[in-house]
Amino acid sequence: MVEFTDFMGNQHRIVCTNRRKLAEANEFLKMFKTESTKINKILGEYPVVMGQFPKKYHKEIKMELASAGFGSVAKFLIK
Repeated sequence: MVEFTDFMGNQHRIVCTNRRKLAEANEFLKMFKTESTKINKILGEYPVVMGQFPKKYHKEIKMELASAGFGSVAKFLIK
């Protein structure tokens, strides 16, 4: 079984029956792990007030996420 926690805190579990499938699942999730690390690093630079980013930082956060290639994530995170 392979477990992965994404940048939103959701936990995903993939059941693998043999070593080959385990290696494939790890390779597939490697991409998501690196993306989550980048997103968390960007978002960690900004303060959070009552579970949200203050409005004055929304434009900066969206621009920084978009420049890193996460434009669709920025639309989802900041409304």
